[in-house]
Amino acid sequence: MTEDERKIITYVREVSTAQLVQELSDGKLLGTDLRAIGKLRLYRLPEEVKNVLLYCAKCKMSKHINYRDVYKIAARWNRLRVQTAEEAFELAKQEGCFQQQK
Repeated sequence: MTEDERKIITYVREVSTAQLVQELSDGKLLGTDLRAIGKLRLYRLPEEVKNVLLYCAKCKMSKHINYRDVYKIAARWNRLRVQTAEEAFELAKQEGCFQQQK
């Protein structure tokens, strides 16, 4: 794991999901984002895992997070019982989430 990856993992552990989405969206937290965060709770993933998921989704998209894709990944990660940011990050890398990151 690289130093940059460690920094990302530390960051997603310390920040709330709402704060992460707000920071990834250039300071704009919309009602859609809040509803999506609420819906993500249904998947019962730890907060740090949800944050890695959202960070990954934002890296793949240029402007807006596609929450339909986020829900599909959340369901899969729930079935796989992903419990830590490290597990989520490694799984996201295997799935190619960070290949389009700038």
